[in-house]
Amino acid sequence: MRIRYIIYTIVLLGLTFSFIGCQSENDSNMDGKEQTLSLSPTVQDMISQALTRSLNSFFYDGDQIDVNIITSRSATIQSFTYTYGAATNIFSGDFRFNLDNTSISKLEALWPSKDVRDEGLITDQRELKNYQKADRLKAEASTINIMPTAEPIPLAFKHEQSRLTFCLAGQNANGLIIKDLILELTYNSNKTAFWAYCKTDGTAELILPESVQIGPALADGGRMMVGLVTVAGATANSTYRGVIYIPNKTNIQTIASTDYLVTLTPEGYNLTASITIRGFSQDEGYVGIPIQMPKYNSATGKYEITSTLQLVTLSLLLKGGYIKDQDASVWRSYQYSLDSAVTMTDNGKQYYKPIDVALKGIFFDGVTAIKDAQNNDFNLFE
Repeated sequence: MRIRYIIYTIVLLGLTFSFIGCQSENDSNMDGKEQTLSLSPTVQDMISQALTRSLNSFFYDGDQIDVNIITSRSATIQSFTYTYGAATNIFSGDFRFNLDNTSISKLEALWPSKDVRDEGLITDQRELKNYQKADRLKAEASTINIMPTAEPIPLAFKHEQSRLTFCLAGQNANGLIIKDLILELTYNSNKTAFWAYCKTDGTAELILPESVQIGPALADGGRMMVGLVTVAGATANSTYRGVIYIPNKTNIQTIASTDYLVTLTPEGYNLTASITIRGFSQDEGYVGIPIQMPKYNSATGKYEITSTLQLVTLSLLLKGGYIKDQDASVWRSYQYSLDSAVTMTDNGKQYYKPIDVALKGIFFDGVTAIKDAQNNDFNLFE
């Protein structure tokens, strides 16, 4: 009997302590109900490295993120889709804290959602929706072991990509805007063309993945073409397309969450421009003189060259590889007339490509040289 009484007493004490323990665990859930996890986002600004509220600045109503969660009860990753509400600046989803006081030991949020990320590298960002999808954000909860709570968990998103921001110096005074811009850069050892998003304020932006190479890193004192830009003024007649050049010694690999400011500075009629990349001690690059295609004269059956700009453009067309979608062999098959008033400017000399000597005597009715700004002979052929 005594042994049975002792066993009964121990069992009773065990049940009592078990009840007290359960009561203690559930004290944090004061209302005795499951809590649904919600998230309050901020996004780190690539320029100032400061956290800014996302409301009306980054996320839009209905945007979705993937939220990956590991709890204190299981090492298995659970994935949830969370949707942004602009009115509350909150992401809401379906993860619920159980009444057993399960805590979150790890939380990771990714934007955009997996289906968008699976589309791969977005190179054509001319449309706003594609420009936005090209960006990548990642956030991890800063609080270890997130306990059940009805309050939104703060998430600080950081950019996984980098950005090139293009602007025209003096564009406000001159009424100039960037209408379109394309760059050819090296990514994963491949030449890749990227189209920028042109904003209504006249600037342009391009989201790039980490480790895109800008510049060939050559110490030969030369420069290379990296793209084209179309610049427009107040009237339709003042639209020009320029060639973007950078010094060959430029050697930049894009870094995550970094904004590179590229300033294109018009210099007179020719819109020659310089590029400065913030944070790097690189020499300025150049946007070459605008492209002005030769005009065909049906009466003579020849293309007319009436300006330095057209002459430089023709030299690029004949050389090949400088102007997109133009076949050098086709341009070599045409005939050209050269206006006697055309001279070679100092600016034009920077971009002119000498014409193949095999065409000497065939082009321009036998003319082989023109005068430069110093009234010296400038040879047009190799």
